[in-house]
Amino acid sequence: MSHLNFVKMEDKITSVVRKHKLEHLADYNITDIYYAAREIWQFRCIKTGKFKPRSLLVIWEKDKPIDKFNLVLVDSKVAKEINQCKPGEDLDVKRKHFKEEELLLIKETLEKSRLKLSQDPSNHEKKLYTSFM
Repeated sequence: MSHLNFVKMEDKITSVVRKHKLEHLADYNITDIYYAAREIWQFRCIKTGKFKPRSLLVIWEKDKPIDKFNLVLVDSKVAKEINQCKPGEDLDVKRKHFKEEELLLIKETLEKSRLKLSQDPSNHEKKLYTSFM
């Protein structure tokens, strides 16, 4: 994925934040977008486990802080449906596309990633920054 793709993802997330008036929860930047796509999801769609060029990051829980640990890489069609939902109204859309065990896996993956980064944040962030730039 090119730098331009991450800029486009950041723009899309920002448009969702504005649409749903979530600016007070927004705490992300382009490096967070890259971190979520690369380190958490390994550029693979959570549903298929495959690299899909048309995958997009979505805000997974719109009532929580929007950072790298609240972004999930999904197919663009699923992303469009999730992005249309207001905060608290996306569970039916998620259940339409994901089994309960997949929803649990997403939650566990985000929690494990948060824990991993909290154990050695300075070294990990520095390594990530240099590989992105």
